[in-house]
Amino acid sequence: MTGRKQDVLIIDDKYTDPRTGVEVINNLCFTVWADERMKSVIKGVEGVVNVYNQISPTCFSVYYDQRYERDFLKREIEAAILCAE
Repeated sequence: MTGRKQDVLIIDDKYTDPRTGVEVINNLCFTVWADERMKSVIKGVEGVVNVYNQISPTCFSVYYDQRYERDFLKREIEAAILCAE
């Protein structure tokens, strides 16, 4: 038992608009938590433009082509990671 709750966690990057105080989702990227070796798997998903590590080797900022539907890409990334394991 490792204590890990799930293999893949995908979350939207949010920030607060300083003018309005409204929480806004970053439409350019989202964050994927996955094993370190999954960077190339994520980058290989059609529609993903680039993948950068953030604060740790298992935290990825995923930038995507705006022509693709965001939620569809999230599901495709999750499926690609789960199939690669």
